[in-house]
Amino acid sequence: MVCGEHASAAHGLPSVESPCGERIRLLPVRAPYWRSYTYDAVGNRKKETQHQVPGTTAGQDTTRNSDFPDAKKDRPHAVATVSTQGGPANGEVDKFTYDEAGNLRTRQEAGRSQTFTWDAEGRLAAVTEDGKDTTYLYDSEADRLLTHNSDGSTTLYLPNGNELKTYDDGSTVGTRYYHHGEDTVAVCTSTGGLSYLFTDHQGTALTAVAATDQAVTRRNQLPFGAPRTAQPTSWPGMHGVVDGTQEGTGLTHIGAREYDPTLGTFVSVDPLLDPDDPQQSNAYAYANNTPVTASDPDGQQFQDRETGLGYGNSTAHRNWYRDQGYTDRYGHATRKYKRFISSYNKTWRSYYSSSWYRDYVSTGKDAGYGKTKPKPAPPKPRSLELEAWVVDGKPGFSRTNKMETGLCEREY
Repeated sequence: MVCGEHASAAHGLPSVESPCGERIRLLPVRAPYWRSYTYDAVGNRKKETQHQVPGTTAGQDTTRNSDFPDAKKDRPHAVATVSTQGGPANGEVDKFTYDEAGNLRTRQEAGRSQTFTWDAEGRLAAVTEDGKDTTYLYDSEADRLLTHNSDGSTTLYLPNGNELKTYDDGSTVGTRYYHHGEDTVAVCTSTGGLSYLFTDHQGTALTAVAATDQAVTRRNQLPFGAPRTAQPTSWPGMHGVVDGTQEGTGLTHIGAREYDPTLGTFVSVDPLLDPDDPQQSNAYAYANNTPVTASDPDGQQFQDRETGLGYGNSTAHRNWYRDQGYTDRYGHATRKYKRFISSYNKTWRSYYSSSWYRDYVSTGKDAGYGKTKPKPAPPKPRSLELEAWVVDGKPGFSRTNKMETGLCEREY
């Protein structure tokens, strides 16, 4: 908050006290809310407080206190219990257990009891609830291909985010998403027709306008993606926070992982780790616990070379690649990028096959070519489709091993 002479309260409007001791006027807004979050030194969200907003219905603040294992025990970043004090859920305790790989095994949350099964590659394979299973099938690129829902329906995920859902009675519902650049701007379903979507700065659609009668539907969410108010009875499509797929299990499928918007964390560990950023040791955190300014659109950490921070906001880099012509609208490598890779590989081969480098390796000396030791060439890339950062106006290569999902590997 900013303190100053303009922070005085106006007559007839509610106000709160700022950290400076002054009264801050609250302007009328739609669906007002006031949440605060408390974290420990390693990035665990220890406390969430839902404050009563001045000027609304009076009541008691609601707090959710999270407990984690001791730092010397296994999985110190995996929440074990969440206890609620105040509000309609007063006295409730949510419980969570994990397997040896750190994946969520069981969850008792908001009156639901679920068991999770994961495959050998760390992907969610099944969710069991009330004796019914929801199962998932993936393609060779680790993208979700099919969901067999617990109600007997099956969802097929088609290219460009399109979906086809079939039911036991033989009926089908098709959903098509329309994109402009990186943004999803419209959705058309075979039952509800065309709707235009209006998103926030992170790609989460919060307003839908029907093309037929311009009827407006809105939904509100908290910073971590949980519902802020009662949700509309119908919403076009199944995309939620940062355009991830909302599941009937209560999770949101975001890229490589599953996300729990109530906890504000992923339910499995990040397959990528940046050892230079201590916060990345918390393998469950979403967007480095800064969901208002950062996002995690692919479920994996991304070290921002422009700021030196490691978090899941790769949007700026993806936009740069697209603007430079290195990727198309779907993030696939273009011919221009492939030519760059080809040129890079030629430089790599000529460097290591040169007699100057061979003499240096065999003798350990500069072989009369100068006193400066040769600078090792960058590691040879093994894939044409990769995420990277920008170095001197040209793409560089990730230090992180990610062979199966398209990143090149650096060997040490």
